[in-house]
Amino acid sequence: MPVQDRLMSEPSQTHQPSRAHTDHLRGRVAALLAGSSSLGMAPICARWGVRLGGMGPVAVGFWRLLLSLPLMFAWVLATRRQRRLRRAGEMRLDKLAVLMAAAGGMCFGVDIALFHLAVDKTTAVNATLMSNCAPIFVAFAAWTIFRERFNWVFVVGLALTLAGVAALASAENMTQRASQASTHSHSLVGDTLALVSAIFYAGYQLCIKRARRTMATATTMAISASASSVVLIVASVLLGERVAPTAAVGWAIIIALATFVQVGGQCVIVWAMGRLPVSFSSVGLLFQPVVVAALGWMLLGETLGPFHAAGAAAVLTGIYLARLGSANAVAVSGEPELPANSQSPAEVASD
Repeated sequence: MPVQDRLMSEPSQTHQPSRAHTDHLRGRVAALLAGSSSLGMAPICARWGVRLGGMGPVAVGFWRLLLSLPLMFAWVLATRRQRRLRRAGEMRLDKLAVLMAAAGGMCFGVDIALFHLAVDKTTAVNATLMSNCAPIFVAFAAWTIFRERFNWVFVVGLALTLAGVAALASAENMTQRASQASTHSHSLVGDTLALVSAIFYAGYQLCIKRARRTMATATTMAISASASSVVLIVASVLLGERVAPTAAVGWAIIIALATFVQVGGQCVIVWAMGRLPVSFSSVGLLFQPVVVAALGWMLLGETLGPFHAAGAAAVLTGIYLARLGSANAVAVSGEPELPANSQSPAEVASD
């Protein structure tokens, strides 16, 4: 058979992602959304910790990180047992990854402090909205630092998602003005604090993304949470807050924050970010305001109307478009794609 005919008859050798790789990425996306849903409890518990537990806003964040450390270090020890058969050279920690995890933890500590202060001064939805403006800063940094590329579909998804969370916040404000039933009125100071926290949350995402290239999820989170705890306790003391809860319900709230939100939410998100483009990961986290709006309705008696539903639909659609627009960013971002039946050094420890 002539060479040309043989080439015409053979199936195309164009690289296509394997089904196993596609399923792996879908699992990461599902984990990202599940972790983002868990984070939706953060502003609710933060407000309860202040009003029912008698603690300062930043102190609530401190306990959230501190109480999660035993679980995280236990996770580290468990994953170390899985790596005993690996060569000693592969067991060494990447110094740069350790530094980035610590830097990310410091950024996260500042983010938590500002966010909890914002929740105490403005509505939960408004604080969440402003804090989740991080994609604006992440996308720019991902383009300039990590050289991630995203097409116009991602830009449309990002714009639609931001419009959706803005619609949620606007709907919340309209509900408050109509009913005049909320004692937690809108505050420009609270919104500003939450917006500034978005800058530090963007720094956290970028640092953790770099650390996760060569470091397992458990180790990354243990180092990050340790650094965050130091930042938060210093900030709480400087602000003159009451650190310890004054009632048993306060301990229950901060334990729930540590286990369900920090370990069950934040750790799952970091695991998911290990093989997802940082730009999409940031947009995927905007699912959180949808959860906050729903929880505010169920737990705080906040009314959800048509504008809330429209905002939630816009967020979900925007996340889907952002996923499509950033599908090719994995290879560009410097993260090698996982073969069908193999794992990176970091994933051996974290899966």
